[in-house]
Amino acid sequence: MTLQFLNPEGQWTPIEPLIGIDGPAGVGKSTAARELAVALGGECLNSGAIYRGIALLLDGCDPADEVGVMDAVHKMPLSLAADGTLLLSDRPLGGDLFSPANTARVARVARVAGVRETVTALVRAWIVGHANRLIVLEGRDACTTLLSGHRAARFYIDAPLDIRGQRRAGDNHSTPETEAQRLKERDALDQGLDRTTPTTPGVVVIDASGTLADTLRRLLERVRVG
Repeated sequence: MTLQFLNPEGQWTPIEPLIGIDGPAGVGKSTAARELAVALGGECLNSGAIYRGIALLLDGCDPADEVGVMDAVHKMPLSLAADGTLLLSDRPLGGDLFSPANTARVARVARVAGVRETVTALVRAWIVGHANRLIVLEGRDACTTLLSGHRAARFYIDAPLDIRGQRRAGDNHSTPETEAQRLKERDALDQGLDRTTPTTPGVVVIDASGTLADTLRRLLERVRVG
């Protein structure tokens, strides 16, 4: 498979069959990544879901206790299934990854350097195992750490805080104002990590304030399969 990416300089450049998508919480990047993978006939891996799975397993641990967190993580026989699902002892996790409690915990867990290293190792191994497939990688550090050294299409999808709050409110049966405040706090927690930003070199910013169809169209305008 040959893939080309319309880079920020407006040039079509050949890349590996790898596409990274990042953006702030609540912007809809998971849905956009899945739809893009379907449109291009590829696989989708959500690194954010891996962090959520680890956060769920660490329920009861204090994320501020990095030594304790990593002691617990090192005892977890973690792996990724062929579809990217996080496995513990070769079995899918139980529990609600997207519960409000786990959502509140995941940003703090993800700040632990050892947790990020664990997720990076899992993702990179999964990419190697899917070398003959087009991969859309979505989530934390997707365009920076996780795809470091790769010639990949890199996207940052964004939308105003109020729109993100409206979308998350529908998911959580809450109010847009409440969810916007939670997202604002999450944005603050994410600062200082090796996150993709609108100014990350090589990244194309995609406006995701409209419909999913609009976002998908803008992504597809920047990628072509030869």
